[in-house]
Amino acid sequence: MALKRYWLLAAFILVLAGPLILRPKKSLPTATSGGAEPTLVIISPHNEAIRYDFARAFDDYYFAKHGQHVHVDWRTPGGTSEISRYITSEYIAAFENYWKNQLHRTESPTGFDNPKTPQDNSPATQARKEFLASNVGCGIDLFFGGGSFDFIQPAEAGRLVDSGVIAAHPELFNSKTIPQTTGGEPYWDPQGRWIGACLSSFGICYNTDLLRLLKIDNAPSQWADLADPRYFGEIALADPNQSGSVGKAFEMLIQQQMLEAKSPAEGWARAMRLIMKISANSRYFTDAATKIPFDVEEGNAAAGMCIDFYGRFQSEFVRRPDGTSRMQYVTPAGGSSFGVDPIGML
Repeated sequence: MALKRYWLLAAFILVLAGPLILRPKKSLPTATSGGAEPTLVIISPHNEAIRYDFARAFDDYYFAKHGQHVHVDWRTPGGTSEISRYITSEYIAAFENYWKNQLHRTESPTGFDNPKTPQDNSPATQARKEFLASNVGCGIDLFFGGGSFDFIQPAEAGRLVDSGVIAAHPELFNSKTIPQTTGGEPYWDPQGRWIGACLSSFGICYNTDLLRLLKIDNAPSQWADLADPRYFGEIALADPNQSGSVGKAFEMLIQQQMLEAKSPAEGWARAMRLIMKISANSRYFTDAATKIPFDVEEGNAAAGMCIDFYGRFQSEFVRRPDGTSRMQYVTPAGGSSFGVDPIGML
């Protein structure tokens, strides 16, 4: 009995100590590296795989160029729309503190982040000028991930600044290399406040094993397929008010219906009915788009809306030795576009 307890105790200690013993060793800062490693704070909706790859690659690049490692501090409070609201609230609190305690102003700084504030002598105009001239921030360096819409708003509000990349590489940002817009989708900000880091489309991920169980012979190939009553309780969706990528997917669905209808009004009505039918089939509405491909792959849902690299990554992750995978991704026929996943400097 005593020996059994000893082995249980040893196993318990091993479980606790194992992650500490086996974790990768990082090089400690040396005298030649200039002291403690700098920290880069990034807020992002992206999953761990993307965060790991970007952080590792940037650390390698930075060390090769400066002889010093950099620590990337990721902040992941939720989806892109939720991140935008968080950043907005942080800037409001930071500027109100600056306005009252450093400028000693008593009136409310309403309108300081509104690009449409009129150019007059009103308190709102004064607050706007003071904000743009100040160094007020939110303690975060970069905003990474989402769609162009989620970056256009904070750029116009004055929360994003020119990173200098476009000015440093004018040969890249032009109509012949990386156009500013394609098919109505903006790929970078002319003032350099945000730049697309990659292209992505929006579509449907589905689980082939669950389709067989549901007796659905034809895999979904367009948005309207998700309204099939056989998917009742099996569609994974995210709240478009919290997830920028799923919000974009809903936008693509609406645009397709408006394009195919006889009039924009008829197309809008058709799109709303289709969204209601798809929502009626939903298993849940999550606050993060990254959850959807995981749940579809694990069999917790038969299909869902997702961004292409989330769906394709999860498909590759569970690919069998024979090359097959229970997780598949498809771009809906006539119902998607290629947008960018931007990075902006706060």
